[in-house]
Amino acid sequence: MFVERFMAWAVAQPAAVRAEGIADLAAAYRTNQVADADIDSTEQVFTLFLDDPDINVRRAMATGLATSDRAPRALIWALMNDMFSVAEPIYAHSTRLTPAELANAATSGSSAIATLIAGRSLLDGQVVRTIAQKGCADAVEALLHNRTIILGSGLLDELAQRCSDDGPIRNALLEQPQISAISRHRLAAAAAADMSRLPIGNATRIAAVAADALDKATLEIASQCELNELPAYAEHLGEQNLITPSLLVRSICVGNAALFETMFSTATATNLNRVQSIMDDSRRSAFRALCKKAALPATSLPLFEAALSNWTLCDDPMDMVEALLEA
Repeated sequence: MFVERFMAWAVAQPAAVRAEGIADLAAAYRTNQVADADIDSTEQVFTLFLDDPDINVRRAMATGLATSDRAPRALIWALMNDMFSVAEPIYAHSTRLTPAELANAATSGSSAIATLIAGRSLLDGQVVRTIAQKGCADAVEALLHNRTIILGSGLLDELAQRCSDDGPIRNALLEQPQISAISRHRLAAAAAADMSRLPIGNATRIAAVAADALDKATLEIASQCELNELPAYAEHLGEQNLITPSLLVRSICVGNAALFETMFSTATATNLNRVQSIMDDSRRSAFRALCKKAALPATSLPLFEAALSNWTLCDDPMDMVEALLEA
């Protein structure tokens, strides 16, 4: 009887009134204000309203039912497969969709659908991993801005490798406190590469500015590393052929002795303890042998020898800078 009365009322109403009526009914259903005896009838009304010709009416119903924990899955499924403006609240909020359904929709549907799913509260880990590994750029960015989830360093590392060329994603990744030093450097290198390709001014000059910016970023990231992280960080720099004379000199000038020794160890394939011993004891002949092993230009040797001579004498980095400038 309830169904007949409600539908008879709806037929005589304009779309705006129907939308308001179905929204009120959905709210009552969602908040358990519908009597148990009327639940089946109410769900029948919802099913009949799936065929309402006005999109705003169907959207009002979808919005009202999106956060319902008991709405029939068949009803939610039908709304999810309606036009996007109707399906939007279902993708964004419905608790009746399984993690597998969300993961599938996030990778096989449109970018807009994937972005809605990535922004949902307290996403299941399966969905998070799927979006991170296979999702479109917009969805990945939304995932990184989703403050209801915490992405582990492993997944952030994967994203840094997969999406390093995307500027907005790079920025969002750098805001993640769990991101590793290696991933931060990978993103900085990608940003420097973008800078070097800017079609402004002299190309050689732009490339030099980009390389200088990357060196500065490399040292800044290293300054935030724990000592036990430096060997892996230096190994990464070595694999990217970034342990240059310029970077080595810079590390000395900023007073990061640990980074210099670790990079020197990596560049020469020499045990770190041996490098530290040579530096601390100012063993010039052994140091020269390491410089040759690192294939450092002969013109740079006076700088490094000056650094060796002052290694244990300069407490202030500026004293070292003056010694290098004199050399």
